[in-house]
Amino acid sequence: DSLLGDSRLRPWRFLSDWQKGKLGPRTVVWCPGVVPSPLAWCCSWAPVILSSVKDKNLCGDLYEEEYGVIYPYLGLHTECLWTIKMDPGHKIVLAVHDLHLNCDKESFEIIDGPPESSSSRKFCDKPYLEYASCTNTMIVKYTRKPNHPVPNFLLTFRRVL
Repeated sequence: DSLLGDSRLRPWRFLSDWQKGKLGPRTVVWCPGVVPSPLAWCCSWAPVILSSVKDKNLCGDLYEEEYGVIYPYLGLHTECLWTIKMDPGHKIVLAVHDLHLNCDKESFEIIDGPPESSSSRKFCDKPYLEYASCTNTMIVKYTRKPNHPVPNFLLTFRRVL
């Protein structure tokens, strides 16, 4: 399946929903003072899909690119940390697509700042989640119990001012 063929990732769909203020089942979490512009979403979405796609077999990694895609780790490790870091003065917008977890056996956490930061949120079942950081660093942590199957989700991120 092509990401470009996925209707959930078409920029005009999001732009249309955003302009109308009808996000349906989507959850949008913005840091105070960080407001998306429809033009930025429209014009910067394609590079998110086309650049900074790393090896799907990595359980965590450091991402310092302006745009990127993170896939779930498909191996045996039960805890993965992905760090997204931008230049000082920039923030991060993370979009989580199709997150459907068994809350008793796995967790998904977004930490705003370095790993020791107290600013974090946990999620388990969101068809769409968008989170804007308040800092230039974001940690995405996924944990699961041994022998529990890995879910199929997709993370995309981009840099904002």
